[in-house]
Amino acid sequence: MTTAYEAQFLFHIFIMQNNINI
Repeated sequence: MTTAYEAQFLFHIFIMQNNINI
């Protein structure tokens, strides 16, 4: 399992990637 910190970091990267695509 990923820690809350890792999940938050990965989620932030995921959002940034989506923003770039948009």
